[in-house]
Amino acid sequence: MSESEAERVTVECGLDAAPEKVWRALSIPAYRDAWLLPDGDGERFTAEVVEAVPPHRLRLSWREGDAEGELVTFTLEATPEGGTWLRLVHDRVATPLRVPIPANTNTAMLRAA
Repeated sequence: MSESEAERVTVECGLDAAPEKVWRALSIPAYRDAWLLPDGDGERFTAEVVEAVPPHRLRLSWREGDAEGELVTFTLEATPEGGTWLRLVHDRVATPLRVPIPANTNTAMLRAA
């Protein structure tokens, strides 16, 4: 395995919510932090938008404190059933993100509606 592959984590999953709803949950910092970060960790991390193509692609520079930034890319594709196929690519991982839980069981995603 190459060094670049060792520094990359890719997670893919299907969500019941439409891409516009998932986009909202990812693009509003309070919703994103509640969905992706462990309880109380939102203040330790900062995220700056590097690229935004609503509602299909969001790329963030993700930092914990003064640590070197990591690049997190979310790609959203509509599914035939009306949901979203989410692909998350996290490069230069020091602290992995939590895997998002399905929208129909997550209060932060439900609030993003």
